[in-house]
Amino acid sequence: MTNFEKCRQEFTIKDTLLDVEGEEYIDFCTAIRRVRGKKVCEPSCAECYKWLKKEYKPQILDKVEKRYLGNIIRPFRDKVEYIKKCKSPAVQKEYIGISIKSDSNIILPSFKENSMYKKMKPYKKYTLKELGI
Repeated sequence: MTNFEKCRQEFTIKDTLLDVEGEEYIDFCTAIRRVRGKKVCEPSCAECYKWLKKEYKPQILDKVEKRYLGNIIRPFRDKVEYIKKCKSPAVQKEYIGISIKSDSNIILPSFKENSMYKKMKPYKKYTLKELGI
């Protein structure tokens, strides 16, 4: 699926607007911004067109999760090997583990199972690029 196809799926009745003559049209930019998770358009339509032709990659982290992890790893981001979500044995809890090259790993506080980082698969090692951090 391309980004264009994903944007077409994202159209809702809210995107249908009336122009000056009362003709109905679809605000395609609204759907593009929704899929990209941005409030404003790209600097040029040419850049947006290139993005529409690329393969769609769903966002794994939401804005809050991305900002939180980004702030935690900021001082040593160049040393991060991967980030993964793990399950705590014998309890209904999960936690995030951050692997650091040539240093100790970081374990973040646990949280209720499936309450946060829902799109991350347990025990899968994600790079910062995959997570969009």
